[in-house]
Amino acid sequence: TFQTNSTRVLLWGKEEEPWIHGYWSYDWADTHLPVESVAFNASSHQSSVSVSGSVMYGFSRHGRFYGYNLFVELDSPGEYF
Repeated sequence: TFQTNSTRVLLWGKEEEPWIHGYWSYDWADTHLPVESVAFNASSHQSSVSVSGSVMYGFSRHGRFYGYNLFVELDSPGEYF
């Protein structure tokens, strides 16, 4: 599980099989993970993303990631996933 300031990820929790790819601690260590759930934490004003699996060096505060296999992210005619 990791925290992010992005509220966009809240839409990912409704997808059938959402995945994320990220460079969680170092730019040479990346991991693909299936998303299990996404929730908003009102007290911290952050989104919490729970994943299945682990990352070798843990989740850092400024890790870079993106989601894929996400129908909700299509926003232009002709896009596909």
